[in-house]
Amino acid sequence: MQSYQYQNAHDSAEGYTLAANITGEDKICKILQLTNNTGSNLNLEAQLADPNSKFGKYLQNVPGYTVEIKTVTVSEFEKRLCSKIQCLCCICIDRCEW
Repeated sequence: MQSYQYQNAHDSAEGYTLAANITGEDKICKILQLTNNTGSNLNLEAQLADPNSKFGKYLQNVPGYTVEIKTVTVSEFEKRLCSKIQCLCCICIDRCEW
């Protein structure tokens, strides 16, 4: 997959869905966002850090969940993946240090 194929992708504020957390304890939702190598219009990690941003107010207030996001370029992901080849794609977010 080449990231340039998705250069016209866009974000939307419609259609959010949340699976209710009924455990009584906050769960951690980890997201690994891969962006193209030339930059992205949407950086979820930066959005999460800014409570006044378009998605920040949603990401910081997900009932029952703590959201953690790491945004990296495809090149950075490939470099890290090559050094930790035993991990597979997004599964490794719990085990690898991103």
